[in-house]
Amino acid sequence: MRLISKLFVVGALLACIQGQAQEGEFEFERELEKPSDQWHRVALPLDIFEHVAADFRDLRIRGVNESGDTIDAPYLVEIGQSIEEIKLADFDMLNRSHNGDGSFVTFELKNPETINEIALDLRQANFDLKIKLEGSQDLTNWFTIVDDYRILSIQNAHVQYDYSDILFPRSNYKYFRLFIPGLADPKLVSVQIKEHTRTPGKANKYEYKSLKTIENKEDKLTDICISLPYPLPLSLVEIVMNEDFDFYRPVELQSLRDSILTEKGWKYRYLTITKGVLNSFAENNFVVSGNPLVEQLRIRIHNHDNQALTLESVQVSGNSHELVARFTDFTDYSLMYGNDQLRSPSYDIHHLTNTIPESLSYLSVGTEIHHEKTPREQTRPLFENKIWLWGIMIFIAAILAWFSIKMLKN
Repeated sequence: MRLISKLFVVGALLACIQGQAQEGEFEFERELEKPSDQWHRVALPLDIFEHVAADFRDLRIRGVNESGDTIDAPYLVEIGQSIEEIKLADFDMLNRSHNGDGSFVTFELKNPETINEIALDLRQANFDLKIKLEGSQDLTNWFTIVDDYRILSIQNAHVQYDYSDILFPRSNYKYFRLFIPGLADPKLVSVQIKEHTRTPGKANKYEYKSLKTIENKEDKLTDICISLPYPLPLSLVEIVMNEDFDFYRPVELQSLRDSILTEKGWKYRYLTITKGVLNSFAENNFVVSGNPLVEQLRIRIHNHDNQALTLESVQVSGNSHELVARFTDFTDYSLMYGNDQLRSPSYDIHHLTNTIPESLSYLSVGTEIHHEKTPREQTRPLFENKIWLWGIMIFIAAILAWFSIKMLKN
């Protein structure tokens, strides 16, 4: 029976050796300023995204302690996203009336609070109205908050666009009165009154290598092609057009994914990362979720039967990315990355974020050092020919059968 046990042990060891994955080497390194406290921040430089994995699975903060052992400092990735908070106000609708000029709706807030937005749901299509909003404390003295504020809805085969949120400076009144001109029944289905606050996050405004506008009259398209210096996380694209007439055009923001060389030349494949409507009624700020890495950005405008628009400016931005790291040895560390053999690290501090101090000092990051990878021989399978594998299995089965017969005879 000892021989049988040894055979099983040998087989298990062979399986482990064959399936073992090696960590491999890091291709890129950046030296860090020596830590002086237990916790520090590290702002990732923009050009690191050219070589680090998009999900940071290959990023390590690595050093060597006094004993000569390699140590990793655990870290968290913090993305400087904006924080939005919406606080809905409780209210009653006192009356709805109309005259020859239009309709009036009055709201009473149940609690004294500050608001800065009223969202209207008008169940009708293709309207273009200029409303007036007033505030009062006693239903007698009314004060204008906004006047000639434009709301509109455009519904057709090409565009589905609705802009019916009233934005205004923070106001604190007990009563609000809304005037909608020209409509005896505006078909107001629902209203939301709220305080909408947005705390901007940390962001980087990118400089691009080139910008080119391409007019495709046959397909009635305008493509604005922006080339960034290297792949960068994208979170916001602000577009300003230079026109003195109203317009609304469907628009898509696309990222180049790959290209194929054909007999007719290069064919490019783009992935749409967000879409919306380019218009003259509001700011054309397009938010991109997920922080995708983009190097070649295409803004595609669908003109339909309209004349092409004139671009004034485009601003491309991305959320900042920082590391929050804990150091237990105050030695020299480096950022190591560029290793496709690694999986994402799992650190305790992911579950202990409440222990991280609020104010942390930054460690400076050095320039990128490129290490040439050592060529590795390709690991060949233990048995390239399946006949060998079957032969060994038959051999082991024969030995097991022989021992079984021997035990029965005894």
